[in-house]
Amino acid sequence: HGRGGADFMSVASGGASTRVLPNGAGPGGLSTLDHKVVYEHGRADLGMSLPYDSSLLWIADSSLQMPLPDGWQEDGDGGFSNPQLGVRCEERPQNVVCRNLYREMKRKADMEASLGTLFAEEALPRLLVLDPSTQLSL
Repeated sequence: HGRGGADFMSVASGGASTRVLPNGAGPGGLSTLDHKVVYEHGRADLGMSLPYDSSLLWIADSSLQMPLPDGWQEDGDGGFSNPQLGVRCEERPQNVVCRNLYREMKRKADMEASLGTLFAEEALPRLLVLDPSTQLSL
């Protein structure tokens, strides 16, 4: 579930703001989580191509530290539900948010590498995805 009162900072992307990075974690930040746990979570749950995407492991680290989004609760059988939306899923909602953030950051890095230039976040169109299992618009 993450730390209950953790202080979060925002990461802006294309005019939208996504709460994902606990202060003190992120690119160049230090994590208190075991590196093997973060690595395996990134590979297995977020679909990261590791070790190639090691520079994006901060997303997996953040995913493991994020609290459940508002309205979500863990069911007794290990699933997650949002009674307000009438939705239930087997996967942590944080995984969906962070998987899509990873894909967007990976896409940006791939574009920069292929074109040999750096892009400002606000210059890139943001992919809007509605995950059918969680109804989260990302």
